[in-house]
Amino acid sequence: WRRIKINMGANKEIRLNQPVVSVQGDLVGRISEVGPLTSWVLLVGDPNCRFSVLLKESRSQGGIVSPRQFSANPRMVELTYLPNDTDLRPGQRVVTSGLGGGFPKEIPVGLVMDSWTSKDGLYMEARVKLHADLNQLETVRVLMDY
Repeated sequence: WRRIKINMGANKEIRLNQPVVSVQGDLVGRISEVGPLTSWVLLVGDPNCRFSVLLKESRSQGGIVSPRQFSANPRMVELTYLPNDTDLRPGQRVVTSGLGGGFPKEIPVGLVMDSWTSKDGLYMEARVKLHADLNQLETVRVLMDY
């Protein structure tokens, strides 16, 4: 659904699930398929690219998922499963948590835009604007040592 092809493959020691970042170091996605000379990157915001994050300032943990409502802006994703007592404010920085082995800790993801209580009232949710503009990518980096 949301993926890009890069010109690095098994010939460059690319492996499944390696993190991919922009040249600025912001999270773009992870390697989902590896061929001999090229690979596919599953982008953040794809329903199959879920991962754990935390709010940089408060250290509250949650998870990034694709938006439940269609958004014409591919830079918008949802942050969910935050504790109800989380102090969520626009502008808070979201980074990878390092939990679950999907990505290293502290890769910049985006900024909180707004927040609300989940429909069942069990946790907080927020809309996050990704730092990486996934429609404007020209060069990416694969984190090889992870």
